[in-house]
Amino acid sequence: MCIEKIKLIFAKHSIIVALLIILLVLFVVGRLNLVVDVFRVLEDFSETEFAVCGTLLGAFVGGAFTLVGTNFVNKGQLKAQTHIKRKNLIYKPLYDELIVIQNDFLLQNPYPKYIEFNKNKNTHSRVSLQYTVWERIKLDTRYLEVPESLKKEMKILYKLIEDYLVSINDVNIIITEILNTTLRNELSTECTIKNIGQVLSSQVLTNSNWDLFRDLDGCLNPSISIDEDERKRVSSIFYEKCKQNEKIQTIKKARTKWLEEQGRVLELLTTLITFVNIKYEG
Repeated sequence: MCIEKIKLIFAKHSIIVALLIILLVLFVVGRLNLVVDVFRVLEDFSETEFAVCGTLLGAFVGGAFTLVGTNFVNKGQLKAQTHIKRKNLIYKPLYDELIVIQNDFLLQNPYPKYIEFNKNKNTHSRVSLQYTVWERIKLDTRYLEVPESLKKEMKILYKLIEDYLVSINDVNIIITEILNTTLRNELSTECTIKNIGQVLSSQVLTNSNWDLFRDLDGCLNPSISIDEDERKRVSSIFYEKCKQNEKIQTIKKARTKWLEEQGRVLELLTTLITFVNIKYEG
């Protein structure tokens, strides 16, 4: 990522960098005595010889500069086209998908239970989070154009997403066990819903103060009736046990690492896109 940032700095200040290089070259030449030796040789030339040499030298230098300049321009145009194509086909699609996930989906569903990496039109976007662009890039020739720095960061990101999915896989069992233990100890009852942990997971993982019994009405065996203060007391005990549970804390840490790395990928993509915009399209 540092290399891309250095390239971006050079792109922003290319004129200043070029001037500094020219000054450095002039300084080095000035330190040499080549100019003196050249003039000593020229003193022995006749006017005709001097004119012929000047003409040949001018033609040689002019032709050389023309050839170098043409080659430089052609290579520059090809390089610009390559970078612009890379930006449009790799960087932008990947950035657009990740920024929507970061600023839209994860705000609505902070702890998704399902994450897919292949396009599935039948899956509701609010239920399943989808990372599809990178998988498509890896399946065609675009992958050959991806910088190693981006490949490395995407590999880390996908590994952290997998770690998160492994950690959240048992969230239903963990929360259900904590809930029924609390209900048995405090109220001598249990919840009959098998996937109640899945239902309560969002409130638990986001540290919500949601009234636990709103999701338990009619689902307790034996059925009981409790007042508002008792509902708050038992809810508080349940949420506190969840906060102290090591497996639930592991889920939260895994999510944090995933989002931190995703932020680094977005930062790298921003640098790559900005570099192309300034260097080749600005």
